[in-house]
Amino acid sequence: VQAQADVVVVVGARSAVGNLTKTQISDLYMGRSKDFPNGDVALTTMISNSPSKDEFLLKVLGKTDSQARSVWARLTFTGAGSGPRELSDANEFKKLAASNPNVIGFIDKSALDAQVKVVFDP
Repeated sequence: VQAQADVVVVVGARSAVGNLTKTQISDLYMGRSKDFPNGDVALTTMISNSPSKDEFLLKVLGKTDSQARSVWARLTFTGAGSGPRELSDANEFKKLAASNPNVIGFIDKSALDAQVKVVFDP
């Protein structure tokens, strides 16, 4: 039995991005949009090996891991974009988000702190 993750979508605390909808996040991650609603270019990230990854893919994107990877491979192949930058853990995300306000990703709620703000809670 896998531990149930409690995933939230986050940006850096200094980001100008406000709350996002599930559709907006899905569009960013699936390559249908490259920009946040405020016009800033979004840099999607993903924590590679975590229970929150599968929960994020299913709850927010409505995809399995293999379905999502198929979309990202097609984006890369056609030159239309690329998949999210893969990170090792929530701490790596927070470091990246602290230096770049355009980074978006997901972490487990237990990892929330002042470095990040929640833009979507599925």
